[in-house]
Amino acid sequence: MKKIYVLFFACFITVVRVNAQLTRGSWLAGGTISFGYIKVTADNASNYYQSKTTSLEVLPVGGYFVINKLCAGVDVGYNYSHNNFNGLTHTTTDLLKQTGYDNTSGLVLSPFLRYYLLPAVKKVNVIISGQYSYVYSFQHNQEQTVSSNFGIWSASEYKFKSHYHEYAVGGGPVWFLNRVIAAEFIALYTFTQKNNPATGGNYWSVSAGLQIYLGK
Repeated sequence: MKKIYVLFFACFITVVRVNAQLTRGSWLAGGTISFGYIKVTADNASNYYQSKTTSLEVLPVGGYFVINKLCAGVDVGYNYSHNNFNGLTHTTTDLLKQTGYDNTSGLVLSPFLRYYLLPAVKKVNVIISGQYSYVYSFQHNQEQTVSSNFGIWSASEYKFKSHYHEYAVGGGPVWFLNRVIAAEFIALYTFTQKNNPATGGNYWSVSAGLQIYLGK
């Protein structure tokens, strides 16, 4: 049986001077701070595995309205994750216990497009969003296997650099509190190259917060 628990939280932070909403030539500026938690448990008659991953991501955001209601921009940021894992393997003559951790840090570059479906005069709008992310990461791993019969069976440590790509699509409602400040609730589905027990492959994320717009 395999169980996956995912918690994702994002907080938008923006401090800018504003003048306009969704018109061509306006700017979107600010950033995001995101926190995530994933727990994976898998067990059967002879094996047990559990991992817990926490992550933090900081993404400054900049965007420009190329035409009315269509904003093109980029996120440039940093992410960090820590994964603890442990497992048990039953053999015919022995019990093996595995423990270890992974620390991963990386730089993220994410161009994005977002389009507002309803007229700009509407107090409540709906956006659709798409983005591509390039992630360059550094990973440090340590793990150990202990035999109930022979003590430490094996131990390893490695460090390596890697990169991968992600593609995300989604959208959600936007509520304009006034002409320049909007609260939004966005859900994204992300397609990722990473496909291992710690990340679960493709995934959903949800964010809620404020966006503020910079006029011409």
